[in-house]
Amino acid sequence: MSHIDYYFNDITERDMDMLFLEEFACSGEFLKIFTDKTGIGVADVRSLYSSKTDARLGESDITVVVEAEGIKQALLIEDKIDAIAMPDQAGRYFQRGEKGTNDGEYEKFHVFIIAPQEYLDLNSEAQKYQYQIPYEQILGYFEKLGGPRAEFKIRQIKQAIEKQKHGYQVEKDNAVTDFWNKYDDYQKVNYPELMPYFKRGDKGSNAAWPRFNTVIDGLYMYHKTNSGYIDLTFDRCADKTVLISEMVTQCIGNYHQTGFSIHKTGKSAALRLCVPVLDMQKPFEEQIVSVEECFRAIKKMTDAAGRFSYKDIADLIAI
Repeated sequence: MSHIDYYFNDITERDMDMLFLEEFACSGEFLKIFTDKTGIGVADVRSLYSSKTDARLGESDITVVVEAEGIKQALLIEDKIDAIAMPDQAGRYFQRGEKGTNDGEYEKFHVFIIAPQEYLDLNSEAQKYQYQIPYEQILGYFEKLGGPRAEFKIRQIKQAIEKQKHGYQVEKDNAVTDFWNKYDDYQKVNYPELMPYFKRGDKGSNAAWPRFNTVIDGLYMYHKTNSGYIDLTFDRCADKTVLISEMVTQCIGNYHQTGFSIHKTGKSAALRLCVPVLDMQKPFEEQIVSVEECFRAIKKMTDAAGRFSYKDIADLIAI
């Protein structure tokens, strides 16, 4: 087939919704990108919804109901290119999921956001979703397929990613941005061994959770500055707190005596250290004693994570 030049006037989130819905209907490998995140296993699509709306709880961009081992489960998916993530938007997805289970539409549900990687990195609201899948991962799926149909999809996804890069602007909060930048500087100077997973740049007023990775792939922590927690996150493990407690005890001993605790956090679980609350609207320098205490706790949590075995973590959260 001869080369085709593609010219799209604009790519909207609705365009992307339809691309994803088509792929869910046609490709088990595409579905697997999502089910691998949840641990569902082999599944078949039973129904697809675009813009499924509840009069009180709002709209889910994409809803995919699948069946695995006789159990119906829903994938509730928020799709973003460059629109601002609205406060509590993720929370309403969980509410709609609970309503769907109560109404007997499915037995379990899983909440996703799909968006360009930079969007996911810059928006603290995006981290409130249960799972995040970047457009770039989906782009890789199409690149492996090859052929003219895949090439069309590749061009569409690439344009959506470029739109995000040039079109999305964080509504900058000067005080929060200044705090993040000084927080970043402090880490680099005083705790260079830590593994931050956030970028400098303009931050909105809701940006309050710096993320840090650990030596174990897929095991990360959030510094929840506005709550006063350092949470080492175990994805999809809300029902595994007893197993986590046993693992932590085996690796670091009586963790309660050293300030650690274990909590359910939505669908996940967290090994937690309590730290002083930081107010990003206030000057960084005025909170330097609390900042130092927080970083000592991040270092302590990082060291604790390093004692876990990769196999134990993989068994828990299916990395």
